[in-house]
Amino acid sequence: MNLKLDSLIQTLKNEGQSEEEIDRVLEEITKNATTKLYTEMAAALTEEDLEVINKCSVQEEADFEIKERYSQRTGKSPQSLLEETITTATEEFLAKRVSPR
Repeated sequence: MNLKLDSLIQTLKNEGQSEEEIDRVLEEITKNATTKLYTEMAAALTEEDLEVINKCSVQEEADFEIKERYSQRTGKSPQSLLEETITTATEEFLAKRVSPR
């Protein structure tokens, strides 16, 4: 699991947050990270990439093409992008939490 996320979970537990509240926080972070992940991956792919992906007959094949083409275009793996987006989403959550509203 992501170190920032682990740290956040531990902080919330130490503060006495309920499991339901921790689940809600994780859901919010996951939603934000997923949105950023898809946005960045989509921005990296070309029209040609999308045409090839759309021609795939099974989802596993399309997933493979997305990962391969993203890696070729950016030089980084989807896994590293996922880690980055979770870290960023966690940091943004923490920043909102400590900032006055």
